[in-house]
Amino acid sequence: MRIGSAHPSNPRTCSVGRATSPVETDIRSYREHTRRTADYGAEDWKRYHAEHGALCARFAALAADGAAPDGAEALQAARDYAALIDRCFYPCDAAHLGPLAEMYEADTRFQETFNGFGAGTAAFIIKAFRACASG
Repeated sequence: MRIGSAHPSNPRTCSVGRATSPVETDIRSYREHTRRTADYGAEDWKRYHAEHGALCARFAALAADGAAPDGAEALQAARDYAALIDRCFYPCDAAHLGPLAEMYEADTRFQETFNGFGAGTAAFIIKAFRACASG
């Protein structure tokens, strides 16, 4: 996955602050992402990719083991994913995972990335995100 390409203009992304429209929400998220990553070096991206890969592998293992996407382990993995986004890119908590699930479902680039960890991983992540967001 190329960094930057995975944040398409989409009105359903995580919000930063209180936006007045979906487009403003996307713009705020993108601006915060750009601000935070402006000084990232190779080691920063390497760390992010390692953490992201570990989380995706965790979701893939849960899916392969037949875990429920709304089960305790999947919900914790979803919260951990939100924490990674929050730490690296823009404010993102469990409530923001619903819009991320919509974006991940709509954009096949995300599905290809997630399914690279195991068949069905994308669908599992999307379900887990929705379950976590609905609380």
